[in-house]
Amino acid sequence: MVNGLLKMAGYRVEYVCDWGTYDRRYGDMEYYVNLPINREMKIAPPWAEKRIVRKH
Repeated sequence: MVNGLLKMAGYRVEYVCDWGTYDRRYGDMEYYVNLPINREMKIAPPWAEKRIVRKH
């Protein structure tokens, strides 16, 4: 719901760490399926910083 409101206002959430910038963070689902954390993941690691940025 919050992401929808941000999108309507012209913003988006991104997760940033030293590995790169991602659209989604490692969450409960990945934890329950025991997904290993490594650089090749398509999602941000749990320690990635959440940022709200304006869309271009």
